[in-house]
Amino acid sequence: MDLLNTQISSENIYKFSHKAMATFFELIIEHKDKVYAEQAAKAAFDEIDRLEHELSRFLPNSEISLINSLHAGDKFLMSEDTFECLIKANKIFELTNGAFDITVGQYKDKWNDGNINFSDLKDNSQSLTSQKFEIDETEFSITVLSKLLNIDLGGIGKGYALDKVCEQFLEWDIQNAFIHGGGSSVKSIGTLQNFNGWPITLSNPNNFNQTIANILIKDFSLSASGVKKGEHIFNSGEGKPIKNRKAAWAIANSAATSDALSTAFMVMDIDSIMEICSTNDDIKAMIIEEENSELKRNDLFISENFKIEKMLI
Repeated sequence: MDLLNTQISSENIYKFSHKAMATFFELIIEHKDKVYAEQAAKAAFDEIDRLEHELSRFLPNSEISLINSLHAGDKFLMSEDTFECLIKANKIFELTNGAFDITVGQYKDKWNDGNINFSDLKDNSQSLTSQKFEIDETEFSITVLSKLLNIDLGGIGKGYALDKVCEQFLEWDIQNAFIHGGGSSVKSIGTLQNFNGWPITLSNPNNFNQTIANILIKDFSLSASGVKKGEHIFNSGEGKPIKNRKAAWAIANSAATSDALSTAFMVMDIDSIMEICSTNDDIKAMIIEEENSELKRNDLFISENFKIEKMLI
């Protein structure tokens, strides 16, 4: 997903980039004061770094790594952000009937090692998040219920960071901004210059030089998932990477939600995806199937805050 650069004046538009969470975050801020915009961007990147040190399973001293090192029956008191991110992940797990599962870390590790025996994993944990840990919302604690627990927030962490940055921008009285994490998740605040939102192009995953849609997004989040980058999206019900779907897009109020749903939509059947969209006004979807690259979108894809300007496929 790219910001459409045509007809955009550079006046009072400032761009900043920063590497974190194994990708590049980019901020585009519209403000009359360049120095103030720079200060806001630095604060935002500091916040992203802080969240990475809490939520990444690849950093040995992060809270997620500490949780993953616990034994069954152990309890851990979490920070507010770790707690909030896990609560959001659990809600998406329930909404998608288990298609979004943050405990897939064990599958990824074993698959990458070439040493996976999914039948053993399933016998022990049954691939249900609720059976692997329990959260106490009164004391911000997590209790491990399975020795195989290995939480991976890669499908929601970047989106959660975008939400926190937007909250921070509003505290700084930044009224118009666009944030993306690696181009796979974007979130907007307000509008860009004379547009009624922020203009974005969506590319065909089969041919990145081909644009499939021009859209406007306003105070909403949009996320994309696909198999182009390799075997990184796992079906916890099967214990192996997804290969039978090319790409999925999800839109939601929250970037954490859209990030998680775009991953889940790579796993779920079309009818189940459409049911979620039809019963949740703020959730929309677009899918490209592998076998014929057919574009499928639900009837509620267009909303006040998310408008398709032109479909090109």
